[in-house]
Amino acid sequence: MALAGRLAREGVGVDIVEKSAAWDRGTGIYLPGNAVRALRDLGVADQVTAGGRVNQRRRYLTASGRTLFDIDVDRYWQGVAPSLGAHRQDLHAALLATSEGVPIQLGTSVTELNDEGGGVTVTLSDGRRKGYDLVVGADGVHSVVRRLAFGAGAERPASLGSISWRSVVSNVIKADCWTVWTGPRSLLLTVPIDDERIYVFASISAGEEGEATQDVEQLIAAFEDFASPVKEVVETMAASPEDIYRSPIEQVDQHPWQRGRVVLIGDAAHAMAPTMAQGAALAMEDALVLSELLATELDAETVGGRFEERRLPRVEWVRAHTERQARLLHLPYLARNLAASIAGRRLWRRSFSVLRHPY
Repeated sequence: MALAGRLAREGVGVDIVEKSAAWDRGTGIYLPGNAVRALRDLGVADQVTAGGRVNQRRRYLTASGRTLFDIDVDRYWQGVAPSLGAHRQDLHAALLATSEGVPIQLGTSVTELNDEGGGVTVTLSDGRRKGYDLVVGADGVHSVVRRLAFGAGAERPASLGSISWRSVVSNVIKADCWTVWTGPRSLLLTVPIDDERIYVFASISAGEEGEATQDVEQLIAAFEDFASPVKEVVETMAASPEDIYRSPIEQVDQHPWQRGRVVLIGDAAHAMAPTMAQGAALAMEDALVLSELLATELDAETVGGRFEERRLPRVEWVRAHTERQARLLHLPYLARNLAASIAGRRLWRRSFSVLRHPY
Protein backbone atom coordinates (compact mmCIF):
# COMPACT_ATOMS: atom_id res chain seq x y z
CA MET A 1 0.00 0.00 0.00
CA ALA A 2 2.91 2.37 0.72
CA LEU A 3 4.31 1.82 -2.78
CA ALA A 4 0.92 1.98 -4.51
CA GLY A 5 -0.03 5.21 -2.80
CA ARG A 6 3.27 6.84 -3.65
CA LEU A 7 3.12 5.78 -7.31
CA ALA A 8 -0.52 6.84 -7.66
CA ARG A 9 0.47 10.35 -6.56
CA GLU A 10 3.02 10.34 -9.40
CA GLY A 11 0.29 9.46 -11.88
CA VAL A 12 1.39 5.85 -12.32
CA GLY A 13 -1.38 3.29 -12.86
CA VAL A 14 -1.26 0.65 -10.11
CA ASP A 15 -3.27 -2.44 -9.14
CA ILE A 16 -3.02 -4.17 -5.73
CA VAL A 17 -3.69 -7.90 -5.55
CA GLU A 18 -4.23 -9.24 -2.01
CA LYS A 19 -4.87 -12.91 -1.24
CA SER A 20 -6.80 -12.21 1.99
CA ALA A 21 -10.53 -11.77 1.57
CA ALA A 22 -10.49 -8.91 4.11
CA TRP A 23 -7.80 -6.80 5.73
CA ASP A 24 -6.49 -8.69 8.76
CA ARG A 25 -6.89 -6.77 12.01
CA GLY A 26 -3.40 -7.81 13.12
CA THR A 27 -1.81 -7.21 16.51
CA GLY A 28 0.71 -4.52 17.46
CA ILE A 29 3.92 -3.17 16.04
CA TYR A 30 6.98 -1.28 17.23
CA LEU A 31 8.25 1.39 14.84
CA PRO A 32 11.79 2.70 15.49
CA GLY A 33 12.79 6.22 14.47
CA ASN A 34 13.67 5.33 10.88
CA ALA A 35 10.26 3.67 10.41
CA VAL A 36 8.45 6.78 11.68
CA ARG A 37 10.62 8.90 9.37
CA ALA A 38 9.43 6.73 6.47
CA LEU A 39 5.83 7.27 7.60
CA ARG A 40 6.50 11.00 7.66
CA ASP A 41 7.84 10.86 4.11
CA LEU A 42 4.73 8.93 3.12
CA GLY A 43 2.64 11.69 4.67
CA VAL A 44 0.95 9.63 7.40
CA ALA A 45 3.21 9.94 10.47
CA ASP A 46 0.84 12.29 12.30
CA GLN A 47 -2.11 9.97 11.74
CA VAL A 48 -0.29 6.87 13.04
CA THR A 49 1.30 8.76 15.95
CA ALA A 50 -2.06 10.13 17.04
CA GLY A 51 -3.39 6.62 17.57
CA GLY A 52 -0.16 5.19 19.00
CA ARG A 53 2.22 5.80 21.88
CA VAL A 54 5.73 7.25 21.72
CA ASN A 55 8.18 4.95 23.53
CA GLN A 56 11.02 7.03 24.97
CA ARG A 57 13.13 4.22 26.39
CA ARG A 58 14.10 0.58 25.82
CA ARG A 59 14.74 -1.60 28.87
CA TYR A 60 16.51 -4.98 28.85
CA LEU A 61 15.85 -7.18 31.88
CA THR A 62 16.59 -10.72 33.03
CA ALA A 63 13.87 -13.26 33.77
CA SER A 64 14.08 -12.22 37.42
CA GLY A 65 13.60 -8.54 36.52
CA ARG A 66 17.18 -7.35 37.00
CA THR A 67 18.11 -4.52 34.62
CA LEU A 68 20.89 -5.37 32.17
CA PHE A 69 20.88 -2.00 30.41
CA ASP A 70 18.51 0.61 29.06
CA ILE A 71 18.54 3.08 26.19
CA ASP A 72 17.19 6.60 25.93
CA VAL A 73 15.77 6.06 22.43
CA ASP A 74 14.13 9.48 22.38
CA ARG A 75 17.54 11.07 22.64
CA TYR A 76 19.14 8.58 20.26
CA TRP A 77 16.65 9.25 17.46
CA GLN A 78 16.59 13.01 18.07
CA GLY A 79 16.60 14.81 14.75
CA VAL A 80 15.17 11.77 12.96
CA ALA A 81 11.77 10.83 14.44
CA PRO A 82 10.38 9.34 17.66
CA SER A 83 9.97 5.59 18.19
CA LEU A 84 6.37 4.49 18.30
CA GLY A 85 4.21 1.62 19.50
CA ALA A 86 1.01 1.25 17.45
CA HIS A 87 -1.73 -1.14 16.49
CA ARG A 88 -1.22 -2.63 13.05
CA GLN A 89 -4.81 -1.81 12.19
CA ASP A 90 -4.05 1.89 12.60
CA LEU A 91 -0.92 1.59 10.48
CA HIS A 92 -2.82 -0.25 7.75
CA ALA A 93 -5.64 2.30 7.80
CA ALA A 94 -3.19 5.18 7.36
CA LEU A 95 -1.41 3.47 4.47
CA LEU A 96 -4.69 2.46 2.87
CA ALA A 97 -5.78 6.10 2.88
CA THR A 98 -2.66 7.02 0.85
CA SER A 99 -3.66 4.55 -1.85
CA GLU A 100 -7.23 5.80 -2.19
CA GLY A 101 -8.43 5.27 -5.73
CA VAL A 102 -6.02 2.40 -6.42
CA PRO A 103 -7.93 -0.75 -7.48
CA ILE A 104 -7.56 -3.43 -4.79
CA GLN A 105 -8.51 -7.03 -5.58
CA LEU A 106 -9.08 -8.83 -2.27
CA GLY A 107 -9.35 -12.59 -2.02
CA THR A 108 -7.20 -12.94 -5.14
CA SER A 109 -3.73 -14.39 -5.66
CA VAL A 110 -1.24 -14.58 -8.49
CA THR A 111 -0.98 -18.00 -10.12
CA GLU A 112 1.30 -17.33 -13.10
CA LEU A 113 3.79 -14.75 -14.35
CA ASN A 114 4.82 -14.63 -17.99
CA ASP A 115 7.59 -12.12 -18.67
CA GLU A 116 7.45 -11.75 -22.43
CA GLY A 117 10.09 -9.05 -22.81
CA GLY A 118 7.77 -6.14 -23.42
CA GLY A 119 5.83 -6.66 -20.20
CA VAL A 120 4.59 -9.22 -17.70
CA THR A 121 1.32 -11.07 -18.18
CA VAL A 122 -0.17 -11.90 -14.79
CA THR A 123 -2.70 -14.70 -14.35
CA LEU A 124 -4.87 -14.41 -11.24
CA SER A 125 -6.63 -17.09 -9.20
CA ASP A 126 -10.01 -16.06 -10.63
CA GLY A 127 -8.76 -16.75 -14.16
CA ARG A 128 -8.27 -13.16 -15.26
CA ARG A 129 -5.11 -12.17 -17.14
CA LYS A 130 -3.63 -8.71 -17.47
CA GLY A 131 -0.39 -7.21 -18.74
CA TYR A 132 1.89 -4.91 -16.71
CA ASP A 133 5.12 -3.03 -17.30
CA LEU A 134 6.36 -4.11 -13.87
CA VAL A 135 5.28 -6.54 -11.14
CA VAL A 136 6.34 -5.88 -7.54
CA GLY A 137 6.22 -8.76 -5.08
CA ALA A 138 5.43 -7.23 -1.68
CA ASP A 139 3.77 -10.39 -0.39
CA GLY A 140 5.85 -11.35 2.61
CA VAL A 141 7.95 -14.26 3.83
CA HIS A 142 6.07 -16.87 1.82
CA SER A 143 5.90 -14.71 -1.30
CA VAL A 144 4.06 -16.29 -4.22
CA VAL A 145 5.63 -13.76 -6.59
CA ARG A 146 9.10 -14.78 -5.40
CA ARG A 147 8.35 -18.47 -5.89
CA LEU A 148 6.95 -17.93 -9.38
CA ALA A 149 9.83 -15.69 -10.50
CA PHE A 150 12.79 -17.22 -8.64
CA GLY A 151 11.74 -20.66 -7.43
CA ALA A 152 11.18 -22.00 -3.92
CA GLY A 153 13.54 -22.34 -0.98
CA ALA A 154 14.50 -18.78 0.00
CA GLU A 155 12.80 -18.89 3.42
CA ARG A 156 14.25 -20.71 6.41
CA PRO A 157 13.96 -20.69 10.22
CA ALA A 158 15.56 -17.61 11.79
CA SER A 159 18.28 -18.06 14.38
CA LEU A 160 16.43 -15.96 16.98
CA GLY A 161 13.93 -18.64 17.92
CA SER A 162 11.43 -21.14 16.61
CA ILE A 163 7.93 -20.05 17.69
CA SER A 164 6.42 -16.67 18.51
CA TRP A 165 3.14 -15.50 20.01
CA ARG A 166 1.84 -11.98 19.43
CA SER A 167 -1.13 -10.26 21.00
CA VAL A 168 -2.54 -6.91 22.12
CA VAL A 169 -3.78 -6.92 25.71
CA SER A 170 -4.78 -4.50 28.44
CA ASN A 171 -1.80 -2.80 30.08
CA VAL A 172 -2.29 -4.63 33.37
CA ILE A 173 1.33 -4.03 34.40
CA LYS A 174 1.33 -0.28 33.71
CA ALA A 175 4.22 -0.62 31.25
CA ASP A 176 5.54 2.80 30.23
CA CYS A 177 8.07 1.87 27.51
CA TRP A 178 9.51 -0.91 25.35
CA THR A 179 10.64 -3.60 27.80
CA VAL A 180 12.04 -7.09 27.24
CA TRP A 181 12.62 -9.90 29.73
CA THR A 182 15.00 -12.65 28.61
CA GLY A 183 15.31 -16.08 30.16
CA PRO A 184 17.53 -19.06 29.33
CA ARG A 185 15.23 -20.27 26.53
CA SER A 186 12.54 -17.65 26.03
CA LEU A 187 11.86 -13.92 25.93
CA LEU A 188 8.88 -11.65 26.34
CA LEU A 189 8.56 -8.10 25.02
CA THR A 190 5.92 -5.51 25.92
CA VAL A 191 5.37 -2.26 24.03
CA PRO A 192 2.75 0.35 25.02
CA ILE A 193 0.66 1.18 21.94
CA ASP A 194 -1.68 3.67 23.64
CA ASP A 195 -2.67 4.66 27.16
CA GLU A 196 -4.60 1.44 27.80
CA ARG A 197 -3.00 -1.37 25.78
CA ILE A 198 0.33 -3.09 25.21
CA TYR A 199 1.61 -5.14 22.31
CA VAL A 200 3.17 -8.40 23.52
CA PHE A 201 5.70 -10.53 21.63
CA ALA A 202 6.81 -13.81 23.19
CA SER A 203 9.12 -16.44 21.74
CA ILE A 204 11.02 -19.59 22.61
CA SER A 205 14.44 -20.59 21.33
CA ALA A 206 15.02 -22.86 18.36
CA GLY A 207 14.68 -26.50 19.37
CA GLU A 208 12.63 -25.68 22.47
CA GLU A 209 9.18 -26.38 21.08
CA GLY A 210 8.54 -29.22 23.54
CA GLU A 211 5.68 -31.69 23.30
CA ALA A 212 2.74 -29.47 24.30
CA THR A 213 -0.16 -29.78 21.91
CA GLN A 214 -2.11 -26.67 22.93
CA ASP A 215 -0.59 -23.29 22.18
CA VAL A 216 -1.75 -21.60 25.40
CA GLU A 217 -0.30 -24.38 27.53
CA GLN A 218 2.97 -24.10 25.66
CA LEU A 219 3.03 -20.33 26.12
CA ILE A 220 2.37 -20.56 29.87
CA ALA A 221 5.02 -23.26 30.31
CA ALA A 222 7.64 -21.18 28.51
CA PHE A 223 7.41 -18.44 31.14
CA GLU A 224 6.63 -20.33 34.33
CA ASP A 225 10.07 -19.51 35.79
CA PHE A 226 9.85 -15.76 35.08
CA ALA A 227 9.19 -13.28 37.86
CA SER A 228 6.32 -10.83 38.07
CA PRO A 229 5.09 -8.99 36.01
CA VAL A 230 5.78 -11.41 33.15
CA LYS A 231 3.38 -13.98 34.56
CA GLU A 232 0.60 -11.39 34.71
CA VAL A 233 1.16 -10.54 31.05
CA VAL A 234 1.17 -14.20 29.98
CA GLU A 235 -1.97 -14.93 32.00
CA THR A 236 -3.71 -11.97 30.37
CA MET A 237 -2.73 -13.24 26.92
CA ALA A 238 -3.84 -16.78 27.75
CA ALA A 239 -7.26 -15.54 28.86
CA SER A 240 -8.02 -14.55 25.23
CA PRO A 241 -6.39 -17.25 23.09
CA GLU A 242 -8.49 -16.25 20.08
CA ASP A 243 -6.57 -12.95 19.95
CA ILE A 244 -3.12 -14.59 19.91
CA TYR A 245 -1.27 -14.78 16.60
CA ARG A 246 1.14 -17.74 16.68
CA SER A 247 3.77 -18.20 13.99
CA PRO A 248 7.26 -19.53 13.34
CA ILE A 249 10.11 -17.02 13.18
CA GLU A 250 11.53 -17.16 9.66
CA GLN A 251 13.89 -15.24 7.43
CA VAL A 252 14.38 -14.93 3.68
CA ASP A 253 17.74 -15.27 1.94
CA GLN A 254 17.05 -14.13 -1.61
CA HIS A 255 19.47 -12.74 -4.20
CA PRO A 256 18.87 -11.13 -6.58
CA TRP A 257 15.65 -9.20 -5.95
CA GLN A 258 14.92 -8.66 -9.64
CA ARG A 259 14.30 -10.94 -12.58
CA GLY A 260 13.27 -9.20 -15.77
CA ARG A 261 10.28 -7.00 -14.97
CA VAL A 262 9.63 -8.58 -11.56
CA VAL A 263 11.01 -6.95 -8.39
CA LEU A 264 10.77 -8.00 -4.75
CA ILE A 265 10.53 -5.58 -1.83
CA GLY A 266 10.05 -5.85 1.93
CA ASP A 267 9.85 -9.26 3.58
CA ALA A 268 9.47 -10.95 0.19
CA ALA A 269 13.06 -9.92 -0.52
CA HIS A 270 14.77 -9.80 2.87
CA ALA A 271 12.69 -10.91 5.86
CA MET A 272 14.70 -11.46 9.03
CA ALA A 273 14.19 -12.04 12.73
CA PRO A 274 12.52 -9.06 14.46
CA THR A 275 15.46 -8.39 16.79
CA MET A 276 15.85 -4.83 15.47
CA ALA A 277 12.16 -4.31 14.61
CA GLN A 278 13.08 -3.40 11.04
CA GLY A 279 10.54 -5.37 9.00
CA ALA A 280 8.05 -2.56 8.44
CA ALA A 281 10.78 0.08 8.45
CA LEU A 282 12.80 -1.52 5.66
CA ALA A 283 9.64 -2.32 3.69
CA MET A 284 8.44 1.28 3.75
CA GLU A 285 11.93 2.55 2.90
CA ASP A 286 11.94 0.08 -0.01
CA ALA A 287 8.64 1.53 -1.23
CA LEU A 288 9.94 5.09 -1.04
CA VAL A 289 13.16 4.28 -2.89
CA LEU A 290 11.51 2.19 -5.61
CA SER A 291 8.83 4.83 -6.21
CA GLU A 292 11.55 7.49 -6.48
CA LEU A 293 13.43 5.41 -9.05
CA LEU A 294 10.27 4.62 -11.01
CA ALA A 295 9.51 8.34 -11.21
CA THR A 296 12.74 8.86 -13.15
CA GLU A 297 13.59 5.42 -14.57
CA LEU A 298 11.73 4.50 -17.72
CA ASP A 299 13.33 1.09 -18.26
CA ALA A 300 11.42 -1.46 -16.19
CA GLU A 301 14.03 -4.06 -17.14
CA THR A 302 16.77 -2.29 -15.19
CA VAL A 303 15.02 -0.38 -12.40
CA GLY A 304 15.07 -3.42 -10.13
CA GLY A 305 18.83 -3.71 -10.43
CA ARG A 306 19.26 -0.05 -9.52
CA PHE A 307 16.87 -0.52 -6.62
CA GLU A 308 18.81 -3.48 -5.23
CA GLU A 309 22.14 -1.73 -5.70
CA ARG A 310 20.89 1.17 -3.60
CA ARG A 311 19.11 -0.82 -0.90
CA LEU A 312 21.32 -3.89 -0.45
CA PRO A 313 24.07 -2.31 1.73
CA ARG A 314 21.50 -1.01 4.24
CA VAL A 315 19.58 -4.28 4.33
CA GLU A 316 22.75 -6.33 4.75
CA TRP A 317 23.83 -4.07 7.61
CA VAL A 318 20.57 -4.82 9.39
CA ARG A 319 20.89 -8.53 8.63
CA ALA A 320 24.44 -8.69 10.01
CA HIS A 321 23.49 -6.93 13.24
CA THR A 322 20.30 -8.95 13.57
CA GLU A 323 22.42 -12.10 13.43
CA ARG A 324 24.90 -10.64 15.91
CA GLN A 325 22.13 -9.93 18.42
CA ALA A 326 20.67 -13.40 17.86
CA ARG A 327 24.07 -14.97 18.59
CA LEU A 328 24.21 -13.02 21.84
CA LEU A 329 20.83 -14.49 22.82
CA HIS A 330 22.19 -18.01 22.25
CA LEU A 331 25.08 -17.62 24.69
CA PRO A 332 24.78 -19.52 27.99
CA TYR A 333 22.40 -17.53 30.16
CA LEU A 334 24.86 -16.19 32.74
CA ALA A 335 27.46 -15.36 30.07
CA ARG A 336 24.79 -13.61 27.99
CA ASN A 337 23.65 -11.49 30.92
CA LEU A 338 27.22 -10.51 31.72
CA ALA A 339 27.94 -9.57 28.08
CA ALA A 340 24.70 -7.58 27.83
CA SER A 341 25.35 -5.64 31.03
CA ILE A 342 28.89 -4.75 29.92
CA ALA A 343 28.47 -4.10 26.21
CA GLY A 344 24.73 -4.11 25.47
CA ARG A 345 24.28 -0.36 25.23
CA ARG A 346 27.31 0.08 22.98
CA LEU A 347 26.28 -2.80 20.69
CA TRP A 348 22.74 -1.44 20.41
CA ARG A 349 23.94 2.00 19.40
CA ARG A 350 26.27 0.47 16.85
CA SER A 351 23.48 -1.64 15.35
CA PHE A 352 21.20 1.33 14.69
CA SER A 353 23.89 3.87 13.73
CA VAL A 354 23.49 3.48 9.94
CA LEU A 355 19.71 3.72 10.24
CA ARG A 356 19.90 7.24 11.60
CA HIS A 357 21.00 8.32 8.12
CA PRO A 358 18.52 8.74 5.24
CA TYR A 359 17.67 5.72 3.17
